[in-house]
Amino acid sequence: MEQNEQDIQSVFLAVRSSDVKTETIDESGTAALRDDKGSVFLCPKEDQVIVGRMHLGDENGKTTYKYGSLSFMNDGASKEYEFKLSDVFHSEYMKESESSFICPKGALIVGREHIGDENGKTRYSFKKLYGRKKGDEKWVLCHLRSDMKYECITKESSGIWAEQLVTIDYKDVTEPEKTYYAPMYGRSHKGDENKDTHTYFACMEFET
Repeated sequence: MEQNEQDIQSVFLAVRSSDVKTETIDESGTAALRDDKGSVFLCPKEDQVIVGRMHLGDENGKTTYKYGSLSFMNDGASKEYEFKLSDVFHSEYMKESESSFICPKGALIVGREHIGDENGKTRYSFKKLYGRKKGDEKWVLCHLRSDMKYECITKESSGIWAEQLVTIDYKDVTEPEKTYYAPMYGRSHKGDENKDTHTYFACMEFET
């Protein structure tokens, strides 16, 4: 079948494995109010998103986050295209033991706040992702790439990483880097620390 001259192409993004950093925080199960010392994590730089999460122990245990700067996965895309993340948005507070959050369209998780134990409150911080061809005026809202969506199920207290590595096979190309982490766009948890957590990851794309 012949391709149309104006065929739509996709440019997709994730986080290079070499760009990933980690930060561990102490959960504060004794916190009851927002003014108490709860546990808060927010990616420190504007272009960073969360790509992994691990929790060990109960509500007073430790949570470690993996995060990093977004990059194009397409070979050479950075020469023609650019992207940006919006300002930070926050979800409503929800009870942790009944919590379920999926980012709005085009958004990725960049932070989380938790107060108290499984009966305490959790909320998420997220940013919307936009892309465009260099020189264009209009920014296009990105969306989840349908063939690069993943679900990771872990016992909340297990100390096992919730994350998704993606390997891209470029023919006859050694760069860009082939191993990426898919960004996090959702999480749900029911019950206490002995129950499962479902974490959702996906590479992002925009049409050119």
